[in-house]
Amino acid sequence: MIGIHKNGTWAAQKIIKCVQTPKEVGLIVQNLRAYAPPLLLDQFDNYVVQCCLCFGAPANDFIFDVMVDCMWEIAQGCFSACSMRACLESPHITLSQQHCIATAVILNSIPLVTNPNGALLLTWLLDTYSFLSWYNLLVPCFMPHLSHLCTHKLASLFVLRIVNKKIE
Repeated sequence: MIGIHKNGTWAAQKIIKCVQTPKEVGLIVQNLRAYAPPLLLDQFDNYVVQCCLCFGAPANDFIFDVMVDCMWEIAQGCFSACSMRACLESPHITLSQQHCIATAVILNSIPLVTNPNGALLLTWLLDTYSFLSWYNLLVPCFMPHLSHLCTHKLASLFVLRIVNKKIE
C-alpha cells in the first residue's frame, strides 16, 4: 500500500484529485472499497479516503458504509476518529449520509461515550448535527447504564449535557 508512507499518501491523493471521468472514479472506488477500514485507521491513509469525498454520492457512499459497519473499531483510533469527524463536516456529505452516521453514533453511544476518541463523534452529534431531537434518541440508550455513565469521568459530561439540553 503506497498510502502508509507519507509520500505514498501524497501520490495517492494526487491521483484521486486528477480523476475526471466516471470510469476513473469507479476504478478508484472499486480498488479502495475493500481497504477503507484499515485506510481510515492509518495516520497517513485516512487522508486518501477523505480525498474520495469530492466524488460525491453515490460514489463516496463506500466511505460512509464503512463508517457505519465498523463504527466502534474506527472510532477508537485517534487518527480515524478525527478523520471521521472531518468527513462528517465536509461539504460533500449528503443529508442521507449524515443521518446514517448519526444513527450509527446513537446505536454505538455507550462504548463511544466512554472512549476519548469515540467521544469526538458524540460531540459532533451534540454540537453539529442539526436533528433537533437527538437527545430523545440518546436518553433511552443511556438509561440502562446511567449509574456507570454518571460515575465515568468522560461519560458524566455527556450525561450532564443531555440533562441540560432536556431542560432547555
